[in-house]
Amino acid sequence: MVDGKLSKFSDKQVIHGFEKITPKYSAPIQEHIERITHYEKIMDRVQALDSNSPEHKKLLGELSAYYISDAWKRDFAADEAGLLPKDLKRGVLSEDGIYNLLEESSTD
Repeated sequence: MVDGKLSKFSDKQVIHGFEKITPKYSAPIQEHIERITHYEKIMDRVQALDSNSPEHKKLLGELSAYYISDAWKRDFAADEAGLLPKDLKRGVLSEDGIYNLLEESSTD
């Protein structure tokens, strides 16, 4: 470690190290990416729908379930560890993003 950074380690070494110290949470990075991308699409769809539509309520329920799940926590941890691609859309990992969407919908 140089100046508090992992710069002397390759990406593969960092990912392996992360998975080694968190084995119960380890998952292929692609699994995180696919799940985050899936919920990003749902979040975009919810924002585009009328809040009174049945589909809006159904999709909001899916987002809510994801937000309180261990999967969200693992995805968030992978993001915090810098394991996800920099260009990955990750609004669903913003604690305020989903929370605000859920709050806005509950006041409609």
